[in-house]
Amino acid sequence: MIDWTNSKWSRKHLDLMLRCYDDLKFFTLLSGSVRSGKTVTQIAKAAAELIPQRADKGKILISGKSKETIYNNVLLDLMELYGGKKHCDYNSTDGRLIVDKTVLGSKNDAYIRVAGANKKGNEGAIWGDTFSLWLADELTLHTRAFVNLAITRLSVENSKIFATTNPADILHFIYTDWIANKAKQDVFEYLFFELTDNLNLPEEYIEHVKASFTGVYFDRMIKGLWVIAEGLVYPEFDKDKHIITPEEFKQNIANGLYKEFIGGVDWGYSAEMAAGAWGVTRNNDFHLASEFYYKGKLTADVINWFKAQQKELGIDFNYIFCDSAEPDRIEEMQLAKLNAYASEKEIAAGCNTVRTCFKNDKIRIGTNCPNTQNELLTLRYPQEDEPGFGSETVFIGKDHAADGVLRYPIHTYKKEILGLTY
Repeated sequence: MIDWTNSKWSRKHLDLMLRCYDDLKFFTLLSGSVRSGKTVTQIAKAAAELIPQRADKGKILISGKSKETIYNNVLLDLMELYGGKKHCDYNSTDGRLIVDKTVLGSKNDAYIRVAGANKKGNEGAIWGDTFSLWLADELTLHTRAFVNLAITRLSVENSKIFATTNPADILHFIYTDWIANKAKQDVFEYLFFELTDNLNLPEEYIEHVKASFTGVYFDRMIKGLWVIAEGLVYPEFDKDKHIITPEEFKQNIANGLYKEFIGGVDWGYSAEMAAGAWGVTRNNDFHLASEFYYKGKLTADVINWFKAQQKELGIDFNYIFCDSAEPDRIEEMQLAKLNAYASEKEIAAGCNTVRTCFKNDKIRIGTNCPNTQNELLTLRYPQEDEPGFGSETVFIGKDHAADGVLRYPIHTYKKEILGLTY
């Protein structure tokens, strides 16, 4: 429980506390270091102004990882500020908190929907609801489906979002859709808090917390940075160096740089089907011209894509190495007059082949291939506290392009065609 009577507030926290509701943008996100006072500020601001301001406008949503974490992180201290059970009625089963209008100074009681948001299907708890305010705790633990639905339910005039989070990966949708999205600047405000902004923490505690994290977790939890996770499968990939533009690729064709053209496919339907089109230079460098990366597509779709690539580039594919798990789809490609073959599926050896190629600057990824680049930047091995830790064949993150665009064609070509292994 927070000791409100002895709490100290930094200027950064006070400035936010004193800002009027109407001066807040549609979406305010408090992010940064752990224990930097983000949640305390959210609770105090919500209790003093946000909830009383919106109680007469409609329902209010409070969301977090689960109803239990919301209760522990937010509701206990929020209800204490309102006088506890005397003025607050919380039903954990229904996910409902009623705050008495007499303590709010409003015409109506505040009706607050409490919902967990970290699992697929959690968004069902707010289907059909309409909200005048959304308070979100640990926003990066929410599913995209929940966030997107909650935003659509804020249809009451002047509804707003006031959320807290610790940083995550730079490809997390909260970062890409909001923080790094310049088109959202008029409706979104990002407020950054550091550990030292919390004036209630003793110096020795701050040093102890700093010593508890290392590597990427220190960058996220202490520095408050949005950074790529540790343990990347392909840390050798340099997004500023290992790239090639479509114009450069076509010029290389015109200059006769490529001796062969190859492709790869990782089958999918409910998950993404991923395919890539490569040029192999006379020095056995691999240049990715384009990618195919879609859900809900059939074998015929990727066949048409490869044929379109051949026509656009004016080339023929010498080999297309496909996931061997579905031989009937490979046969379908062969019947369509494409040189399709089953790929080598050695996971650890294949990853090593691709890594070695990146290390030796033998791969270039098309600037028009964002999904392949994203997987290279995020696919990682499990950390010490995650299932599969220590395995070289278990990954965290999407690996459709990592398999079909990268590992299948490059490793199979080097092993089967060139007879080279690493």
